Amino acid sequence: MQEIFCLENKLIDEILDRRRRDKREAPHISFSEIIKEFLDFANRFVAPSRSGTIYIDDPSTRAYDENGDIDYDKMKLIFTACFGDKSECLVGRSIGASKGIVGYVYKTGESLLVNDVANHPFFDPDYSRDIGLVSDSILAVPIIIENKTMGVLQLINKKGKGAYSKRDLELVNYFCERYIVNTIVRTIEFKKDSLTGLYTQKYFEFRLEDKLEALKPKKGNGYLYFIDLDYFKEVNDTFGHRTGSRAIVLVADLLGSYVFDKYGRKGLVARYGGDEYEIFIPGIEQKQATELAKELCAGIAQLEMDIIGKDGENINVLKDVTASIGIASTSNNFTTVDDYIKLADKAMYRAKITKNSICLFHNDEYMAI
Repeated sequence: MQEIFCLENKLIDEILDRRRRDKREAPHISFSEIIKEFLDFANRFVAPSRSGTIYIDDPSTRAYDENGDIDYDKMKLIFTACFGDKSECLVGRSIGASKGIVGYVYKTGESLLVNDVANHPFFDPDYSRDIGLVSDSILAVPIIIENKTMGVLQLINKKGKGAYSKRDLELVNYFCERYIVNTIVRTIEFKKDSLTGLYTQKYFEFRLEDKLEALKPKKGNGYLYFIDLDYFKEVNDTFGHRTGSRAIVLVADLLGSYVFDKYGRKGLVARYGGDEYEIFIPGIEQKQATELAKELCAGIAQLEMDIIGKDGENINVLKDVTASIGIASTSNNFTTVDDYIKLADKAMYRAKITKNSICLFHNDEYMAI
């Protein structure tokens, strides 16, 4: 078996976490192992090659021009998995999403077979020199999910006699569409709450464990938020569960926008269940943590969702809905992720006594904010 080098699983998780659909949950799936298996299968059984790469675009580099179109010149594609010459040095590097043959396939979503690479109009000699690979023959196909290209599978220099054929291209295309895309979609969807698109509780806890481990060597601070909506039962009882579900999504969107706009991918947001949510932010100080909680409380209290009543009047179903937030810092004594979540949960119940309130559990003491 050709040795395949791949990004760490948690890094691939962060790159790929952008799709949702399925209601089911699954055990944690190693994206790195899946991608390595795909590349190995493509190499050994579909089109044996001297080198190959799976590129995935980095969503943090996504940019748009003044017309609202994607600005490919500002985006990056990451060498997610590689085999062959230079592969150990290439994995984890990035290239511009508009560069060379790979860039063309990524931008257009069209597969490409090139057997005279040096004379091809999309060939970029500077890029080829930069990565240190001499390419005589290239086969590249897009990885497309929900009509959006998210990456490219590229094979370079076919083993044995001759160059790649149209049959090779058809096989790799079929393999990519039939197996790579379907598996990536299924595994990503398993981790997301089907209603809101936030993490499920189960996957949140897994990612939280990683975040806590990463904080230990730095002795950094982290804050876990447990959020429960006040008076939400009345929304369901009065206006029905369909309306309640719409409201849950509206709150989830607000929480996600606050967290991801401020902290990017380092923040975690989950729907715990019902009208409860969890957030974890590592590497911030107490003042930042409490300010975020205040912003979230104020934002939820100001949310509006109008429906038409029986008499044709507009009714804001969220008029009385607020939030009680419990926060637990990593300064407290706990041994497991479950224990840590219970500390934030207990702080939330203290806030719930007065409602629309915040309670911080820090250095094993409760403080009203």
